[in-house]
Amino acid sequence: MDRTRRLRSSEALRSMVRENHVRVEELIYPVFVIEGENIVNPVASMPEINQYSPDRVMEEVDRVIEAGIKAVLLFGIPAYKDEAGSGAYAEDGIVPKAIRLIKAKYPELIIIADVCLCEYTSHGHCGLVQDGIILNDETLPLLAKAAVTYVKAGADVIAPSDMIAIVSMEVKIGDAEGFMNMCLPYFTLEDVMDNLNTKYWYSTMQKDEADYEEHIESLIKRIDVPVKAVLGQSQVSVNDFLHLQIGDIIRLDTNVESEMDVYVGNIKKFTALPGSSKDKYAVRVTSIVREGE
Repeated sequence: MDRTRRLRSSEALRSMVRENHVRVEELIYPVFVIEGENIVNPVASMPEINQYSPDRVMEEVDRVIEAGIKAVLLFGIPAYKDEAGSGAYAEDGIVPKAIRLIKAKYPELIIIADVCLCEYTSHGHCGLVQDGIILNDETLPLLAKAAVTYVKAGADVIAPSDMIAIVSMEVKIGDAEGFMNMCLPYFTLEDVMDNLNTKYWYSTMQKDEADYEEHIESLIKRIDVPVKAVLGQSQVSVNDFLHLQIGDIIRLDTNVESEMDVYVGNIKKFTALPGSSKDKYAVRVTSIVREGE
């Protein structure tokens, strides 16, 4: 048994054996810049953090410098949005404008520029969208264009928060089939990046395709899905509702022997009769609702 209290008995000892240190030189301060004039909009989810228009943003940057912070991370809020997120890579966009403004006064301040399209697209997704699907490969040139634009404006570091890995597969289990998309944020893959390349995936799938499919099928079959049975519905007047008391009876629109609708998620999949099993309420499936019925 380890007794480490002796190493915590004084500030001097704690400081000597401390493994992690938080120094002001390591801090990065977020700065949100919005198109317009004389704007200071509070960010509700981040107390004391605001969105600043270019004519007011230097007030915040001045405070950053006074605090001794060496780096800022810029996020832009454009005046307009479109399906291609063109404001993200426009040379006169809000982020390049802010970079040039800050660098003119504080050339030694490290500016990190966030690269993502979600704030600039009218649909709010992080890339081009067609028929409800994010087009990853087609989005990459736009992200690269944004990165180059920020570097030309004077950014020191590019932060590609838009990067994700998506695996699409066709799934067939019994008579049911469909497509599944698995989305993994880029930053969750850093520990295994050495293995995430085309050669690795291709060789693995070619060598162990049957085992891989069997494993995925096994995982899907073990997923818990919510099932609910609807006993019935009713309507009461507002006056009756306000005067409901414990013990009052509300009659439903179903008979005692009527079948109930059973839902998987929000989709009606079965009809069933109510009953009990092992001292629990239960239903007995009487029919399966096929797609389109």
